Amino acid sequence: MNEMDDIKISVIIPPYFAEDYVDGLLGQLLTQPFSGTELICVIDGSPDGTPAS
Repeated sequence: MNEMDDIKISVIIPPYFAEDYVDGLLGQLLTQPFSGTELICVIDGSPDGTPAS
């Protein structure tokens, strides 16, 4: 059994103009009591400070 077999929930976040709240969002998702969760944050050219967050 490998690590991918343990993933039960995938959360895909495409933040765009989200620099003011992306840290809080990710922090809240990381505190959820679910096991086997993967977070995928796809930053594709947001012109604000989102990529640096």
